[in-house]
Amino acid sequence: MRVVMHMQAARGARAGIGHYTWQLAQALTAIEPQLLRPYPTFWEQWFTGWYERQWAKYAAAPPRAWTNRIRGRCLITARRLGARSYTEQLQRVLHRERIDLYHEPCYIPLECEGPIITSVHDLSVLRFPQWHRPETVAVFEKHFDAALKRSHHLLAISEFGKQEIVRYLGWPAERVSVSYMGVRPGLCPVGGEYLERV
Repeated sequence: MRVVMHMQAARGARAGIGHYTWQLAQALTAIEPQLLRPYPTFWEQWFTGWYERQWAKYAAAPPRAWTNRIRGRCLITARRLGARSYTEQLQRVLHRERIDLYHEPCYIPLECEGPIITSVHDLSVLRFPQWHRPETVAVFEKHFDAALKRSHHLLAISEFGKQEIVRYLGWPAERVSVSYMGVRPGLCPVGGEYLERV
């Protein structure tokens, strides 16, 4: 079995889900080196990001501008060399590398054919939007429902999280599994002098 996992959250400075994604990838690779295929790789991310930025500029500029004609030719060449959007590139990876499963560790999976497992860490964005940045809430309002429809199975990080998914999203309990988070090296109880300093 081969699994592709979306690694975007683990790139750069990591927050909670970034650490979850990174540690999960490390653990899966330690169990079976050929099991996990990270997506995107550094070069896929760079090339696809460049392509999508250039496409946005191309679409927004006046069509007859000389800079836009040059950009259009560059995009055609890049497309011939394999540049695609993130979703198109993921689809190519699934087919070319015979991937069995796509795991999205951060709520909203990319569109693709084949089985998708999505990690839903909590429902606070939906239940308590005032606690989150407006742009995060807007992304969830726009994409989360469609993302759930694409998902075949959900992972919750606790039994409470699973019950919330079943109760508030109406998901069948048999399509939600609890996958508890581990504790990465370096995390331990703190107290005494360290706490007093802080």
